[in-house]
Order: sequence, then C-alpha cells, then structure tokens
Amino acid sequence: METFRSVFARGGRPHVRRLLAWGASIGAVACGAAPSAGCAKTPSGHACPSGYAADPPRAQRTLALLERDVEGRALLSRVRGKFSLCFAADGAGVVSQRTLLLDANADAAHSAAKAAHLLHHLAHGETTTSGDPHAADEREARALEARVLARSAASGTR
Repeated sequence: METFRSVFARGGRPHVRRLLAWGASIGAVACGAAPSAGCAKTPSGHACPSGYAADPPRAQRTLALLERDVEGRALLSRVRGKFSLCFAADGAGVVSQRTLLLDANADAAHSAAKAAHLLHHLAHGETTTSGDPHAADEREARALEARVLARSAASGTR
C-alpha cells in the first residue's frame, strides 16, 4: 500500500480524493469489523487510523480554543457532531472519513488553527479539493488557519 509520505517523496501532489481513499483504506485495515488493540476510538465513536490515537484532553483543548474564536465557533456550529479528532506525531493535517488527523506535537494554538482549516473544508461540503495550493478553496482555508493562529497568539494562547 502506498503511504502519504511516499506520495510526496515522489515529488507529486496527490489529488485529495487519492489521499482520502488512502485514509479510508488504512482506517479499514486498522479498524475493520474486529477493531484491534491499536484501533483507538474517539469520543464520537469514530475509529482513528493506525498510527493515530484519540486524545480526549488534547481534543478538548483544541475545540475549546476554536469555541473562543469567532470564526472557529461559527465552523463548529455548522459541523457539530459530524467529525472527530485523532492525533499522531507528525500527523498529516488531513480529513479522512470526517476525522481530522492532526499533529500531536503541535501546540494547542497550531492544532486549533489546523483544525479550523480542515473544518472549513468540511463546512463547505468539500470532500475533495484540487490539491492545488493556489485553488480558491485552499487559499480560503489557509487564510482562515492564519487568522485563527494570529488571534490565538494575540490572546497569549499556546
């Protein structure tokens, strides 16, 4: 099976559909009909893919920061209960089966900003994007991420 890193190692940008298919396949392998000990469940009952884990305290901190941010709060109200968070060292920062895959090494402000970016895609019904950093949907999501991070920094949250 091709990995996320191997796709980028070839120098190509995978189309998000391909990335989502990869995420779905690892989720199915890791958490199929008989979830293994390595298959962590999020509080919403979704399974984290192999290598990722539900971290309820970290997820709560991330969501609390988003609740305090005006744009984050609006996003959460649009997608409430329709997603879960999973974390891994050097996490991909992608959405897979409505699960946000985030970097466990990021501080709370960066996690909240990346979550806002990914929630932007979900809130706008974007299950696939062009993968092009110059595409309008990706520019909007990146700008939102930067604004959330700037407001967190201005409030002294890390």
